[in-house]
Amino acid sequence: MKARCILCEQIDILDDNSIEAKKLKNHPISTYMCTNCSAKITTQTQKRMSNKQYMVYKGDTQTNIL
Repeated sequence: MKARCILCEQIDILDDNSIEAKKLKNHPISTYMCTNCSAKITTQTQKRMSNKQYMVYKGDTQTNIL
């Protein structure tokens, strides 16, 4: 199965029996991110979370994560 990354628009070939391919087939609205883009977002999120001023918004409340 071919899947296109939503950020870099790189086309990857997924194994038809993989979990990601099955999720994309069953829920076509869900999006796919390649491993490079996913790693970039993960590292940026971890950098933000290590900052003392990282805020999490849940509903109407706001909490700090230390």
